[in-house]
Amino acid sequence: MAIPSGLDEYKKTEVATSDQGKLVVMLYESAVRRLELAKECLRRGDMLGKGEHILRVQDILLELLSALDPSAGPIAANLRSLYVFMYRHLNEANLLKSERHLDDVLRILRSLLEAWREAAAKVPREGIPNPEVTEARIVA
Repeated sequence: MAIPSGLDEYKKTEVATSDQGKLVVMLYESAVRRLELAKECLRRGDMLGKGEHILRVQDILLELLSALDPSAGPIAANLRSLYVFMYRHLNEANLLKSERHLDDVLRILRSLLEAWREAAAKVPREGIPNPEVTEARIVA
């Protein structure tokens, strides 16, 4: 069993003390970072590394998918469709060794990341209380 590094402990503390909007932003940031690393691995011919990073992004997408409230209306339904599309597109990227597929998903994730950053920044300013977070994890 590995001894947790200072960075691991920092991440755990950050996740435990963050509101839900910030957690979603952190997940998107991690997904973008992982896809950029997957592209680097693909260019270097490191197929194992590429696959590992893609799997981590798929884990993040599953986490985001499981957090959706189906009763939240069309926005939740649209996000669900995007998450499923990206998950499947990453399967193709992995099988086909396709940088284009990775770029497609990166464009979507970056757009969602920017929207969530804006939303998370507005929530505290507008005096809307942050929901209670009972459990969270982030795939770094």
